[in-house]
Amino acid sequence: MTARGKKPTPYEVMQEFLQGKGPKKTERAAPRHLESHLQRQCVAWFRLQYPKLELNLFAVGNGGHRGKTEAAIMKGEGVTAGVADLLLLAPDAAGTFHGLCIEMKTTEKGSRQRDPQKDWQAAVERTGYKYVICRTLEEFQAAVTAYIPPNSRPCW
Repeated sequence: MTARGKKPTPYEVMQEFLQGKGPKKTERAAPRHLESHLQRQCVAWFRLQYPKLELNLFAVGNGGHRGKTEAAIMKGEGVTAGVADLLLLAPDAAGTFHGLCIEMKTTEKGSRQRDPQKDWQAAVERTGYKYVICRTLEEFQAAVTAYIPPNSRPCW
């Protein structure tokens, strides 16, 4: 905007640019959706490594902001606070666990489990499921390959 409050003309913008007076640079906001980006990497890796189980690993759509009406409908349909981000519906190679529940977090400060997530973790662990928290692709890879070693011969 010019001093008069009008939008500058293209000529005025060019003149300011040539004089080094262009728009003030602002600091970029921190990238958003870091957890989502990490989760997408993990799912892509899994589907390449375990193609026979690609449909057995899926995301739970609990996140996001919804209006009160939609939130009430979803709660009635069974949406539960604290459910892990990814579920792998397959027993481990040793036959110890029924499935693997994976909570994705980032390495950013403040990225930690909330109380409903801790409660859900305790509930599924009591009933024979393995629960892990992964903060990097490497942690995810280690958790999955420990659960189902690549050279194991599970029932599928």
